[in-house]
Amino acid sequence: MDITLLGPAAAAALLVWAAVGDAGRYTIPNRFPAALALAFAAHAALAGTEAPLAAHLAIAALLFAAGAGLFALGAMGGGDVKLLAAAGLWAGPAGAAHLLVVMSVAGGFLALIVLALHRLSAPRGGERAAALRLPYGVAIATGGLAALAPSLTA
Repeated sequence: MDITLLGPAAAAALLVWAAVGDAGRYTIPNRFPAALALAFAAHAALAGTEAPLAAHLAIAALLFAAGAGLFALGAMGGGDVKLLAAAGLWAGPAGAAHLLVVMSVAGGFLALIVLALHRLSAPRGGERAAALRLPYGVAIATGGLAALAPSLTA
């Protein structure tokens, strides 16, 4: 196996694992973003990156800052923010836009599914329904996988 595929394959597996966990428990443990960041560091040291390392770090920092703002507004969970930053580290400047577009579209579909399921299971007769919860890690992982796809097919 080509060593340049090992890092992206590990990142893809971590993203899927985080998404499955978020869909089931609505949490993303810190070990997933941390493992993604460590895997990126190892990959960058062994195989290098197309863009300068500083550019990858800048994308991750920008996504973390934007996510932190959304977290402060109550619009995003802390695990989502960290997972997004770690996915952005892998996407770098070449894949950041793709990550965000695919994540946004996947998040929209996810919201429609959650809303439909909520409507189907909502109590009748005027009872107040529970607040909707959206496992946005699924959308982040989908965007991250889309950004990783070119590295996995190289």
